[in-house]
Amino acid sequence: MSIFRKHILKSSLAVTTHAGCRNRCQYCPQKSFIEAYRKRSAVTSMSLEDFKKCIHSVPESICISFSGFCEPWMNPVCTQMILHAHQKGHALRVNTTLVGVNRGDIELLKDIPFIKFVVHLPDNKGLTRINPDDKYLEVASLLVKLRIRNLAWKFHTTDPDIRVHPEISRLLSDAKARITYVNVNNRAGNVRINESYKPVNKGRVLHECQDFHHNILLPNGDVALCHMDWSLRHILGNLMTDKYNDLYSGEPFQRIFADLQDPDADILCRQCEKDLVKRNIYGRFVHTVRKKIKGEKDIY
Repeated sequence: MSIFRKHILKSSLAVTTHAGCRNRCQYCPQKSFIEAYRKRSAVTSMSLEDFKKCIHSVPESICISFSGFCEPWMNPVCTQMILHAHQKGHALRVNTTLVGVNRGDIELLKDIPFIKFVVHLPDNKGLTRINPDDKYLEVASLLVKLRIRNLAWKFHTTDPDIRVHPEISRLLSDAKARITYVNVNNRAGNVRINESYKPVNKGRVLHECQDFHHNILLPNGDVALCHMDWSLRHILGNLMTDKYNDLYSGEPFQRIFADLQDPDADILCRQCEKDLVKRNIYGRFVHTVRKKIKGEKDIY
């Protein structure tokens, strides 16, 4: 198979099961999200019934991703949500720190054919604030043993001295598990990682980004544009009252398209680092080849 052939998710809906993540990782813009969300809603945790209502109109062809702006298992019914989405016929992704996950959750999910089950790993300096205690290591060991479908271990690198926590590093080394190392970015200006960061797309005519169709469902049913929109600048609608397809025909989504063509428009895309990867021809080529070599199925 050619490395140039695309394997990307056409669309997905990422579920933020809870408003506010207790991990508060140093590179995560939780403050921006919590402040913006509190102005919109007092609903902090999505109920199972509300989740079912929100995805009722979502076509089965749309992948449901349990990630969003919070550790999914901050919500105690996360596993039941995943099981319901699976029974409804959706492809599934998970991005988790394993905080809140227990042995019983993994036993219930072990046979689901996940597109990807990504575990974000703790570091040796406490920046992730993920405690690799006995419960954490038990769950991680069980994941390795049960060979969850498309299991991936990911570590965010910010400095050469910051490495995977030694306890989990030993566990994964013994299991001969591969760790993917990923650089972090400024999340379109929502958090400061690189002091040289500045808005990168000012005064330009832009084009539609793939992430326009990788939206974020919030606990109250609101749907944010993408996983860079931590400050909730672009809300497309609410799946408690709107149908999924209405998100793309509504005025908020159409206004974003108009603003892409207006170099003076103030939209999130003009602050987003991902645009450099997608718009620069050489950068896009290198990015695609690297993903193919690593065997990634999509770039979200």
